[in-house]
Order: sequence, then C-alpha cells, then structure tokens
Amino acid sequence: MPFDFQYYSNVADHYLYLAMIGPALGLAFACARPAPLARRILVPLALASLLASSFLYASHWKDDATLYAHTLAVNPRSFMAHNNTGQMLEEEGRFEDALSHYRAALEADPGWQDALNNIGNVLYKEGRYDEAIRHYTDVIGRSSPAEGLTRTAARMHNNLGAAYLKKSMYDGAAIEFQRAMAIDPDYLEPYYNLALVLMAFGRYAEAIPVLRRGLVVNPDHAELRRQLALAMAKSGG
Repeated sequence: MPFDFQYYSNVADHYLYLAMIGPALGLAFACARPAPLARRILVPLALASLLASSFLYASHWKDDATLYAHTLAVNPRSFMAHNNTGQMLEEEGRFEDALSHYRAALEADPGWQDALNNIGNVLYKEGRYDEAIRHYTDVIGRSSPAEGLTRTAARMHNNLGAAYLKKSMYDGAAIEFQRAMAIDPDYLEPYYNLALVLMAFGRYAEAIPVLRRGLVVNPDHAELRRQLALAMAKSGG
C-alpha cells in the first residue's frame, strides 16, 4: 500500500512488517532441525548478533541531530534530512549553516516549497530584507496557480509582507497579507499583521473586521482581542 512518507523516502523496511512473517516462521522451523548441541550454540549467537545490531541501529535515533546525520551519511541527497537539519540549525541561530542545508535540499528537489520558504525566513532573520524580497517574489512569480494554493504559499506571502514592512513598503505589505489570507483563511498571522498596518495609519474601522476574522480562526488569541478593543475604542465603535 502506498503511504504519504513515500514522498520523502521509499525504503524497504517500511514494507517488511507483514512480509517477514513467512521468513520468520521458516527460520523458526529451520532452527529446530540442527542437533540440540548446535542449536544451543547457533541460536544464542544469532540472537546476540541481532541484539547488537539493534543497539547499533537505535543509536542513530538518539536525537534529531544523530538521525539527520545518519540519514545524510546514507543518502546525501535526502532533501527532507537537509531541510530538517537546516531547521534545527536555524533554531540554534546558525543561519549560514542552515542556508547551506536548505539550498542542498533544493538541489535534490528544486520545487520543494518548504525549503524555498525557509531560505526566505533565514534571509529575513539575518536582516537581509532586500534579498528576502527578491527571493520570495521570484519564487511566487515562478509558482503555477496549482502550486500557489498551499499553506506554504500563504506563509510565503505573509513573510514577503513582513519583509516589505521592514522596508517601509506598507501598501505592498498589506497586499501580501491579504493574499496570504485568501490562500489560507485558517492561517492566523496575516490577519494580525494586516490589522497592525491599518491601525498604524489610523484606519481603525477597516482593521476591526480583519481582527474579527482572525478571532474566528482563534477565539482565544489574547493579542487579537486586545487590538480589537483598541481599534473599536479609537474608531468610536
């Protein structure tokens, strides 16, 4: 049966669980055929070797870092391992190392939107706003309509809007936040960002419906509620 993880990897052990029942039964019967003395030697040796192999293999799963390192040692073109390593390094503040892994992920899968979005995120975090804007506009411009209707695409538009804000390009930022909301109405961040832009220019009445739509997505968001109360007070509503 196909499963979603095949998008990232198509390795044999995912298919072995049921298929190995037959060989396991055959091996059990085979172990009964040698003489008792041979069984006392061969079976413990086989179990000991399997146990040692299990401990060795489990060491690769010690933590995320060891798992990704082992994956890349076995398959240097694993775009998932490169991307996940990049995210781990990004969280540690090692932005240049993260970028190198994100770019390696793109070499393996040039159209993978997660890595494309992550590159823009790192450029933004490094304060390289012009580069982030060029990156996002290039990626969005190359995306087909089908590719654009994804949660990742909504995040790209939101992040592009955030980069525009840093460059004081407020009209462009508002447009990108609106596009993010249209692509993924359940994505909360662009509602908040757009409302802040509107309120910064005194457009409180326009910010009110945006904040209310955000609260439909997350009714418990305290900051949205605070901004809504402020907008209503400022607008006289």
